[in-house]
Amino acid sequence: MRARRWVVAIVVGSFALVAIAVATLTLLVDPNVFRDEIEAAVRARTGLPLRIEGELDIAWFPWLAVRTGAAGIGSRQDAGEQVVKWESARVGARLVPLLQGRLVIDRIRVDGLHLDLRRDATGHGNWEDLLQLDAQSGSVPDADSASRATPEIAGLEIRDGAVDFVDARSGRRVQVREWNLDAGEWRSAVELPIRSSFSVVLHQAPESDAAPLRAEVQIDLHVTVSDDFSAFELRDTTLDARIEGGRFGDKGIPIEMRAAKLSFTREPLSFSAPDVALRIADARVQSSVEGLERDGTLRVGGPVTVEVPSLRALIAALGLEVSPPRDPQALGALEASANWALENDALVIEPLRMKLDGTTIAGRITRSAAESAVWTVDLRGDEIDLGRYVDVEEKKDDEPFELPVDAIRALPLRGSLAFDRARYGDTQMKNLRLHLEHEGSVP
Repeated sequence: MRARRWVVAIVVGSFALVAIAVATLTLLVDPNVFRDEIEAAVRARTGLPLRIEGELDIAWFPWLAVRTGAAGIGSRQDAGEQVVKWESARVGARLVPLLQGRLVIDRIRVDGLHLDLRRDATGHGNWEDLLQLDAQSGSVPDADSASRATPEIAGLEIRDGAVDFVDARSGRRVQVREWNLDAGEWRSAVELPIRSSFSVVLHQAPESDAAPLRAEVQIDLHVTVSDDFSAFELRDTTLDARIEGGRFGDKGIPIEMRAAKLSFTREPLSFSAPDVALRIADARVQSSVEGLERDGTLRVGGPVTVEVPSLRALIAALGLEVSPPRDPQALGALEASANWALENDALVIEPLRMKLDGTTIAGRITRSAAESAVWTVDLRGDEIDLGRYVDVEEKKDDEPFELPVDAIRALPLRGSLAFDRARYGDTQMKNLRLHLEHEGSVP
């Protein structure tokens, strides 16, 4: 009994001495003294300039944690430019597992994160140096590092983040503000919940007089990553956004996306989305998408259905400048279904079936993969009243009906559109066939 007490006393005393030593180091050692050495070490290891402007703080138990004030990382080309900067950040590792060879990281929090991304006139991005660190290191992982367990991370928080992107070639600018991100606990092969929200403004080129587009976006999803990072699975993915400005005006247009499951693999590249629902204003799209890369070629496709309560209302909501048909009830409900496939930029939509204003049309539509792509249509409908679609502003009742032949020829369109029956006013037609031939296409 006495020996046990001595053992307990020795163990407790040892922990007490360690606690006293840690407390002494925390109180007496100022990490800001090593600020220059830290900046120099990062510069020597990565070639990128790190500038720490705020205070450094260290905590030792139960987390070995480092807190920084304002800091930033620049690029190799311009040491004064900060590509990534933040107002404050905190990251820590649990001390006891670290002594046992396990890396268990506390919840990482970054406040005021700002990404200043710029692409110059030659197409080079100032962020490329950050992405090429591993490739330029030239190091090959050894057996021990390859078998080392993936670190566990309690989570990630980003508060009041921002992103600025400027493209010198196009003159376009993108601004992201009020970026908040919450990611749950990260462990290999365990589902990770992610939620993010932000506002974004898209500025057109300076020579454009188009108003900027604005959007409020919220994304929720659950991610599972395989141990070797070769496979990813997303579950219960939702995206909610409202786009305003530009041609959408102040009223804006809502966009929603729902996907129960999205799967990706890297080798060979493939992905699957068996159930994707998209809503744009009142239009609803339901689709299943499969993609697979073979011999360097990616083929994507699947079935899709579209339901639009009012095509006329959708055109107005999208801000499209289309003259209204004569009949105020025309361009009403639209229902469509098709299978589509995309390979080497060539698109095939077949079979296609749609119903608009009581007219049913079926057939196929293709788009060539050429640089000057041409659409080819082979469609046939049951019956149509052409009088419903004459432009009410340009067509007078006493003028004969004429097709806009020159305008149709200018379209990158060829093929045929046929109807079993058609009428225009008192004129009745059967087996009406419109042959389309683009001026620049080869018969």
